[in-house]
Amino acid sequence: MADRTDTERDILDATREALTEHGHAELSMARVAERFDGSQSLIHYHFDSKAGLLAALVERDRERFEAWLADLPETPGERLDRLVEQQVLGPLDGEGVPAYAALHARAGHSEPLRAALAGLEDALYGALLAAVEDAADAGLLDVAPGPAATLLLAVHDAAFVCAALDTDRDLRGVVEAFLPRRAP
Repeated sequence: MADRTDTERDILDATREALTEHGHAELSMARVAERFDGSQSLIHYHFDSKAGLLAALVERDRERFEAWLADLPETPGERLDRLVEQQVLGPLDGEGVPAYAALHARAGHSEPLRAALAGLEDALYGALLAAVEDAADAGLLDVAPGPAATLLLAVHDAAFVCAALDTDRDLRGVVEAFLPRRAP
């Protein structure tokens, strides 16, 4: 993980809270400072802009995701199940999902944010690809790993949209229909 100071970690925690409560459009350094025991000038000292602050937040999410991966079960079926449940379908139940979805919408306007989100998506895709390959090698799936990992990533993105719009889609059914498990 990146070496961050306690102050930077506190600012990023406050940013997550403010983003969840107010969304991207209403997020400001002042709103972050309201949740942080410090001043706006201190936030600007550590993060030069709102875009830089949000990019750092997403980069921290990627680092946390990569640390989470290290604790997954090594059994191919269990590893894939945990990834699908918590990362692919997880946004359906996630707090702050609409705000995070808004970050994706703004990514085209901010190169640091776009790069950070692309890094997070690449990490998720890589983990999904490895898990599907392992499950296929173990005889649990009869699929091409690349397209299957792409489908899972698309379902993850759809879960964000469904959560943000509060729509009910059977995304779990999509995963089960297109990635049927076989007995080993």
